[in-house]
Amino acid sequence: MAKFSYVARDINGMLYKGIVEAIDKKEVRLSLRQKGYYPTTIRNARQWKQLSIFNSISNDDVAIFADQLSIMVEAGIPLVRALTTIAEQTKNERFRQIIGTIRQDVESGSSFADALRKYPKIFSNLFVSLVKTGEVGGVLSKSLKQIAEYLDNERQIKRKVKSAFVYPKIVMGLCVVVVVFMVIFIVPRFMTIYNEIKVTLPMPTRIILGISKFVPKYWWLLLFGAGSIYFGYKQFRASKTGKIFFDKAMLYVPIIGDLGKKMVVSRFIKVLSALTISGVPIMQALDVAKQVANNAVMDEVVAKIQDNVNAGGGLKEPISQSEIFPPMVVQIVAMGEEVGNLGDSLDKSSKYLDREIDDQVKRLIMKIEPLTTVLIAGVVGLILMAIYLPMFDVVKLAK
Repeated sequence: MAKFSYVARDINGMLYKGIVEAIDKKEVRLSLRQKGYYPTTIRNARQWKQLSIFNSISNDDVAIFADQLSIMVEAGIPLVRALTTIAEQTKNERFRQIIGTIRQDVESGSSFADALRKYPKIFSNLFVSLVKTGEVGGVLSKSLKQIAEYLDNERQIKRKVKSAFVYPKIVMGLCVVVVVFMVIFIVPRFMTIYNEIKVTLPMPTRIILGISKFVPKYWWLLLFGAGSIYFGYKQFRASKTGKIFFDKAMLYVPIIGDLGKKMVVSRFIKVLSALTISGVPIMQALDVAKQVANNAVMDEVVAKIQDNVNAGGGLKEPISQSEIFPPMVVQIVAMGEEVGNLGDSLDKSSKYLDREIDDQVKRLIMKIEPLTTVLIAGVVGLILMAIYLPMFDVVKLAK
């Protein structure tokens, strides 16, 4: 079976685009005609375009798709027609073709959730689960709105966290440039002067001199070493052991560990809240929330929660015994369980954590900026000290 992209029109002249699997173009043409479409173009799908970074599908694309679809469905527009309209307006060619294929599956009798499930790298389990619940309960527009709000909220949190590290990255980059410039161009000139006057070089100066000779001559070795370290890091990070190590490190490393805990818990609770409010069974909701949280420490907590729920208990005891759930969240969830309103309590907890994350990011920026400045000043200061130390001997000789 090969993949073919097509452009077709219906009896009313409405344009349709999509990708289908078939033996050949003739089969594609027959299939489209049977569905009442008149193909104008059929060609082999260009697989390389799907791999292009210019056609990658971002979370922003998915959030906009969910938001637009929720508005159109809420306005009473049939799902197939809404998907057709959105596909025509989508600029990302790959996403446009995927939406067209989803529309075709829905029109052929497939449920919307099943059509989305074919693209797990684009539509998460949360997306599919909420859509399935919305279809069954007749509240698809509400489910899509929940998805759009969740994705938009996640995007804002990520932007805030990334903004906290923009300044340190820029400053550290400039620091590397300055240090390399000093080591390659400034240090050798001073060494020439010191050699002419035959002054004895102290240990720090000899170390800097050795570095200034090594870097220009063996820069390729440094690049190879850096590349090897990066490759090893990626391989270790992708392994099960590496994932557990880095997941735990993210939650317990100084300065940013507390922020990492709140982000993981917030993501977990936000998903669990949306699914619970939508009527998804608690065990299924816990599975989806665990996958979205994507953290080894949270996996252990969720396993304990599921065991406790199976035994007739609730969420309070397992999350109170964990080290990652803030006490305030534990109390809010416990109260929700007592009054039988867990979904709303989880929603309140997620909003509380979002405010905490926002405040902590601001405090983190205030801490990181001076620390970065001190670190850079220290590195440059050590190099300057190593360069100027022999000057004291020169002054003594002059006397």
